[in-house]
Amino acid sequence: MQQTSGELKENPLTEQNHSSKRRTQKGLSTVLTIVITIFLSALASYTILYFALPKPMLSIQSDYHHEGLAAGSNGTIFYLNGRNFSPNTTIALYLDEKRLANQSTITSAQDGTFRTELMVTTNWTPGKHKISVQNDTNRIDSSEFIIVQPGEAHTPGPANAPANDSSFEFLITFQGRIENTAPFTWQQEFDIRGKENPKGGSVCTDADTGKPQRISSSTKEMHVRATKCQGNYQSGQITYDQIIIADQVERYSEQGTVYCSLPPHRSTSI
Repeated sequence: MQQTSGELKENPLTEQNHSSKRRTQKGLSTVLTIVITIFLSALASYTILYFALPKPMLSIQSDYHHEGLAAGSNGTIFYLNGRNFSPNTTIALYLDEKRLANQSTITSAQDGTFRTELMVTTNWTPGKHKISVQNDTNRIDSSEFIIVQPGEAHTPGPANAPANDSSFEFLITFQGRIENTAPFTWQQEFDIRGKENPKGGSVCTDADTGKPQRISSSTKEMHVRATKCQGNYQSGQITYDQIIIADQVERYSEQGTVYCSLPPHRSTSI
């Protein structure tokens, strides 16, 4: 009997399939390596570019200042200037970390700058606050400012009244009638002397010097009076008290001179 010794041989088709799979895996690995390399290169380029850019800067300007900060009160305007932001991106404004409502669209210029104005409203409480700005690429900066009561820090008072530290004059017309007499009109000029915040200014008249002044004089009598004042002007409101510290009348007749005097008392209050 003839014995045949055989040798196991791999199917050529199977060997071809294995070779194809190895080439495919190698190709996928190469593609994946290229993609990762491109991604990391782009990320590195972006990171370098991002941190290479100058730090964003926000400045707040105002016509008024208090405690070294830009100041404002209801109706005044803050001027915001930004630079080193990404070009042609939308700028969002935040007041104390909250997005400002009803904000008009702000877009940075090609050079990364922007300018805008903010008007103070009654919703902004007195005290220190912070304005923050942020653009589409998360470049952020912030700056502090302070809100004061109307009239403080040289801001206009209510209804555009003079500031608390302003000095000015004003005229008040008094109208009245004493029983069984005709009506009368009397005008008095008041002097406001501005003082530093927050106490406001003093209110007095020219006569409130504390020195005796002749009120009237004739062949029959002479009236001498000395007055001082207590008054204040603040946020468009005036208080005034006139204190008579000496009040004396001398009446002359053939029988002699009669002296009449009154103790110190409050004469006029506003």
